[in-house]
Amino acid sequence: MPSRVLFTFPGKIGDALHQWPIARQWAEENDTQIEVGLSAKIQPLAGLLLKQPYVSRLHLLPGITSDDVGGQPWDFGWKADKKEWDEVFHLGFRDFPREGLMRHVYERAGVPLKASFEDVWSQPSIEPFWVGPVGNLPCVLHGNKARPSYYKALVKCLPVISKTFDPLCWAGSADEWPLGADFKGNGLPLETVAEHIAHCALVFAASSSIAALAGAQGAPCLRIGEPHLIPQAIWDNPTSMQYQTSGDALAELKRVIREAPWQAKVLA
Repeated sequence: MPSRVLFTFPGKIGDALHQWPIARQWAEENDTQIEVGLSAKIQPLAGLLLKQPYVSRLHLLPGITSDDVGGQPWDFGWKADKKEWDEVFHLGFRDFPREGLMRHVYERAGVPLKASFEDVWSQPSIEPFWVGPVGNLPCVLHGNKARPSYYKALVKCLPVISKTFDPLCWAGSADEWPLGADFKGNGLPLETVAEHIAHCALVFAASSSIAALAGAQGAPCLRIGEPHLIPQAIWDNPTSMQYQTSGDALAELKRVIREAPWQAKVLA
């Protein structure tokens, strides 16, 4: 068994969260810890990954020149593997994924796994895993300025969200909260957001890093997609509770509330 193994993640936070289950599964099957190499552009993910049980060390790596296709060059431009590691697995996308991001990595990155893709996909991979709400029904909200459809949907859905869920947690920055000064953004670090997600009733998010995090923790999430973007099927996550719409967000929210595992509390 190699003593030092590095897994690299060249893309944005959402890309890395879809790639991470492959690295975790390898570490679990081999009962060993791994080192993680992130693009220096996604340093906010470092604290969360360092809390994961199979990560021994984390490196912020230079070399990424473009965010296209999940971060390029996918191998950080290394001409040969670095000698300080016994083995290196680059989890970047070799070409544009036409299937789910996780499946692309499972099939193309060359990581030897015993588990089937379905087994890897169906299990949460980021701790703390989702355990659901106790008492109240918290809701984690997140959008960004690059997703205008999210804000339109949020304005439309906020009366139902406010009536159904309490408390509300805005996981974005203060300047990205669009609805006035009565609700300030928290700007929370990802490891703190993960704690909120672990005990929330729902994540209401754009197709973003927070939506990917919810999926990696196994939490219910309603993603608001942009109609002009690529089919959202490539942003899959390991939970059957990932709901997605680029249409009538309010109707979909009401359906999610009816079908969610905590609906008995809402409808009582």
